Amino acid sequence: MRNRKIAFTAILSLLAGISVYSFTAKTEDRKPASTAKSTWRPAPVGKHLALFHVELKSEDEIPESGTDEVILVGRVLVNQTLQGDLAYTWSLPEGVSVVDGITSDTLSGVKVGQVVELKLTVVGFSKEKQKAISLAVKALAKEEVLGNSAVIVSRNEDTMEATAPGMKRSAEEQLGSETVHRRRK
Repeated sequence: MRNRKIAFTAILSLLAGISVYSFTAKTEDRKPASTAKSTWRPAPVGKHLALFHVELKSEDEIPESGTDEVILVGRVLVNQTLQGDLAYTWSLPEGVSVVDGITSDTLSGVKVGQVVELKLTVVGFSKEKQKAISLAVKALAKEEVLGNSAVIVSRNEDTMEATAPGMKRSAEEQLGSETVHRRRK
């Protein structure tokens, strides 16, 4: 009886290994298309099965003054077959205006694996005051409208992600690190 269990487990492991190998071998041979000839690929975090991966960055550092122009670059990687056009919309806060580019449009013929690069030049987006600009994309896939978005802020140092480590250090100093660690458990 024990030898049967060992043999069964070995055969099952072998089959699982072969199927994983055949799946990865096929996906490595695929070469995705790209409209912008971009080599960009999103970081492997978050919703890896999402229809889109969206990234939003500034070409240069965010300026100190609101009178300077800022070029924003949005990159969208399409992960599934679309049943329609890809629609995008830039959302700008009060006081930020477009110098060059289109704030919303639709793109037809976007394929799986294709990276779409969108640029928008704005003025009024600076480190003087915290502001956020977002890029949202959506399309019809598998008979449902699906989408994703990305946000860029003008003052990274004011975000919760930037201030949380300092808040933790402050709590540890005030309460003692043992108390903080004990509460998390």
